[in-house]
Amino acid sequence: SVDIKILMPIVFICCVIGAFVVSNRLFDIKLMFVFGILGIIMGFLKMPGAPFLLGIILGNMADENLRRALLLTDADISIFFTRPISIFFIVLITYLILTQTPVYMRMQEKREARKAAARAAKREAEKKG
Repeated sequence: SVDIKILMPIVFICCVIGAFVVSNRLFDIKLMFVFGILGIIMGFLKMPGAPFLLGIILGNMADENLRRALLLTDADISIFFTRPISIFFIVLITYLILTQTPVYMRMQEKREARKAAARAAKREAEKKG
């Protein structure tokens, strides 16, 4: 087992070198620090990083392909609503949003109820002790 006081500086140095080596620019190192700080803030706020990362990676691809599709159809957006595969995905996304939102809300309510019960039990224990 390696001590974390030794491991973390090594990982940090490797990250900085890796960010610089990609294009030999200091901007990449600054960008790495910005996203590192953003990741720390998201961790404190208990925000998941995976959706953010997917958005950063796939957002550019989605934008490019949307522009390409609009150029090919002379800015006619009906192509997104007339093709069978498009209709399938629109219906699927709508179904998932409509069915999963109440489930998520119930989960949130249960989680809040458990937290409130734990706080009440803690207060009760403090009064007795």
